[in-house]
Amino acid sequence: MGGRGRASDSYYEDDWAGAGAWRAAERQGYLALGASDLPTGMSYPMLEGLGRQWRLVSHKVGREVALLDEDRLGASEPTLRWVSDAAVHDLYVDGMTTEEFMSATGLTLDMTKGGFVLSKRLSRLMRPYKWQGRFWADELRVGYLDQDVDEAKVWDGAGLISRALVRELVDDAQEAAHLGRVEFTLLSANGQDKGHAIVVDELRDGEGNVVDILLPQDSKREVRGRRGEWFVGLQAVHGKEQLRLDIQSLIHLKEFFDSEMLLQRLHEEGALFCDAVSSGCAAEAMSRIDGAEPINEIQRWYLREYLASGGDLRWSGTPAKALLGQHLKRLNASTLTKLRLPLPGGRYYVMPAGVGAAGGVALSVGRGEIHLDHERGTAWVNDADWLALESSPDQSGLADIWGGADNDDALRLYSFTDEADGERKVLAWRSPNQLGEYVVLRPTADSVTLTWKHPEGEAAYPA
Repeated sequence: MGGRGRASDSYYEDDWAGAGAWRAAERQGYLALGASDLPTGMSYPMLEGLGRQWRLVSHKVGREVALLDEDRLGASEPTLRWVSDAAVHDLYVDGMTTEEFMSATGLTLDMTKGGFVLSKRLSRLMRPYKWQGRFWADELRVGYLDQDVDEAKVWDGAGLISRALVRELVDDAQEAAHLGRVEFTLLSANGQDKGHAIVVDELRDGEGNVVDILLPQDSKREVRGRRGEWFVGLQAVHGKEQLRLDIQSLIHLKEFFDSEMLLQRLHEEGALFCDAVSSGCAAEAMSRIDGAEPINEIQRWYLREYLASGGDLRWSGTPAKALLGQHLKRLNASTLTKLRLPLPGGRYYVMPAGVGAAGGVALSVGRGEIHLDHERGTAWVNDADWLALESSPDQSGLADIWGGADNDDALRLYSFTDEADGERKVLAWRSPNQLGEYVVLRPTADSVTLTWKHPEGEAAYPA
């Protein structure tokens, strides 16, 4: 501290510590990480200032593992343990008991709501952050809203953050200037606040005071920080203008998709990929290798470096064959075994329009409408619909229909033209989902159009 914060350059946790890391660790039955194992610039904010060696050991729940002595740092018991994502996480800090770790980090833990809830709060802090900062209490202006029950539900998991603060935490000026939505974690002596925040150029609280962050009053007190200090961690949030249909969604939404249409889309994607390779359009081909692989794995691929350096697929048969092989590998690994079928559509993160309006975002989203916002990766919906959708037989709101959604949830979005009335509509659902957890909304006039590229051109709102 002693200034407005510090930036830590890394990338999103899911790109680094996902299923691939678990598979790599299967041979020994657990995954062990230390500071020397992290990519350049990545750090665990709760561990970096301790000045001690540490190891974070993770293994699947219910699995008995025998840890190497080097991974336990010679200790018989972990300094800290929590459970998340069906995994047990044991933190070993050299020569530190739990009490000493709490004192050094300033953390206070509360077991009132049980170990499961406490583990959720701990796992939010004990992860690598892309950008982070620590502040004295008078260096960060945090505003909390005074809300009734309905307003609090509209803002559940939502917030607003000033671009000025983003610029201080994000060391890439261009990225800071274009970020529209971030995942945030805030820790103070009051507790932990978390969710997604829209980045706005000027931010004021309900009384007109300039603030850095504006939040609902929903601090989680299971983990609290040191009095007089703030911790802020951010991750970038982006939408995707590609859609993959998983098997569970296909079962629950079978009235919208038939096998002939799905086969046609699969054929079109393959044909477009082959055309892109044969014409030398590497960017088009690369765009078809998407979510199945972590981005850091793709960046380490020699072909990515070859193309980024100005190489042309037509110069040699070897890179073209490698790229086509990668496409087939993804189809085999994802489409056949997990049924990730390509569709016209995308994935944006939901947010009631009233949250954006409070930060000066110009929005007009009527009842039964949805506005797709590419700049912020956001699917804006009507506040009243969030609470009670008019077309719902029991007047359930969008949040309830989507299985208790809040504002850090992603929506799968399928844009189509309804043959019954000729109107453009958007099918929206969460994944995973249960039967009936979907809605059909009308896109606003200025909503982004999600297009589908095929060998003959582009298609939008297919029948």
